Amino acid sequence: MTAPDLDPTRTAVALSTALARLRSRLRQEGGTFETGMTITQLSALQRLIDHGPMSGAALAASEHLRPQSMWEVVAALGKEGLVSRGPDPTDGRKLLVAATDRGRAVVERVLTSREAWLTRAVEAVTDEREHRVLLEAAVLMKRLAEYAPEPDRG
Repeated sequence: MTAPDLDPTRTAVALSTALARLRSRLRQEGGTFETGMTITQLSALQRLIDHGPMSGAALAASEHLRPQSMWEVVAALGKEGLVSRGPDPTDGRKLLVAATDRGRAVVERVLTSREAWLTRAVEAVTDEREHRVLLEAAVLMKRLAEYAPEPDRG
């Protein structure tokens, strides 16, 4: 039984609202408005940089998007020269998507700007205890993002 002030639904709403506001601010501070990139495009491009070339299906699954939606993201990134597409060297029937040097440079610029703002905000707004809470919250948010419920076998 949970305490009355620990209602999971209220927690979910509060967390979702706070994350949406922070995401919007990070987008503004990171320069994604100026680049015209969406958070989804930035996330997909960052994943390609971190993990190397991937198939569209693998990229879609890792970003929790439908493959068709991911191909729209890839097309937009490709139009800007931020990703390239080429045959999979192990299976020529498949296409792999890879970040280009230009894509890497754009992500580096956005992340540097975004992280600089967030660093300043953490320093200005939090005390030591709150800073530690934020570190713990970051771990929990990562776990929430990775949560995949068991399929209903009923």
